[in-house]
Amino acid sequence: MKAKISVIIPAYNTGNYIENSLMSVIDKQMKTEIIVVDDGSTDNTQQIVESLKKGYDNITFLQQEHKGPSSARNAGLDIAQGEYIAFLDSDDTLVPYSLKRLYAKAIKRNADVVVGSMNFITSSSVTLNLGDRVPQQVKGNIMDGQEYYATLLTHGSYNATGTNMLYRNDWLKEQRLRFTENILFEDELWTMEVLNKCKRLYCSSINYYNYYKRSGSITNSTMDDLKKQSLRIVCERVIADYQLFNGQWEEQNKWNLLNLIRICKIALARIGNVPEKDFFLSTIQQAIESSRNNNLHLT
Repeated sequence: MKAKISVIIPAYNTGNYIENSLMSVIDKQMKTEIIVVDDGSTDNTQQIVESLKKGYDNITFLQQEHKGPSSARNAGLDIAQGEYIAFLDSDDTLVPYSLKRLYAKAIKRNADVVVGSMNFITSSSVTLNLGDRVPQQVKGNIMDGQEYYATLLTHGSYNATGTNMLYRNDWLKEQRLRFTENILFEDELWTMEVLNKCKRLYCSSINYYNYYKRSGSITNSTMDDLKKQSLRIVCERVIADYQLFNGQWEEQNKWNLLNLIRICKIALARIGNVPEKDFFLSTIQQAIESSRNNNLHLT
């Protein structure tokens, strides 16, 4: 029988966490395909996954040279057979029974994308439910992804993350959606493209994903050259993909401009007073000028 959901888990040196991550997915009440892609781990990640795999026939284990989480997610997408796709980072967990509940919403609403609520958990175990920041008018409704995107940006509650959503597998294939490889902050491009293309999105109130903020994680560690370069590439891709500075365009680009400014501000907050800041400052100014030229107000 075809799996209802394929959960893709990229793993890199997360031997201390991956068992908890995997066990949070395993649910005997529904048919789930679990795809773990080991991205060149050098710790005991492989041994832990292979040991768990002996007890569960729904775990597929792939290994590749270290290429980054985008490549690992794409490798999982290449073989995933489930009706819907979920992404889980190997040091995070899912809330018990939430996957089954989110899938039920997806089927009932015939949605291409279903959003669940995310818990943001700090190293001191303080939990912030990011779903509490989502405007009430988007909850419980089928809507265009652009409407959802615009509403969250307007309310300052937009977070670019690919892990708090389920995606209809056939829809991802139809849209040819893939993660951009060889960069960090890949969720910025992925989430933006998903929401701009999705016509049937359902935002639920289901408490779904536990994100653990760890001091040593890629996005939380000190800014280095790859991160600076990645944020610049993200901005350049956004500008090029949506033709933001090329004269007249549709009003939807108001929200893409606003998101571009948001990304630049993230970069400026991280990189400090270094030469790279000039690119992001210039980009913000161009975005403001472009909005004026198109008679749009960003606030």
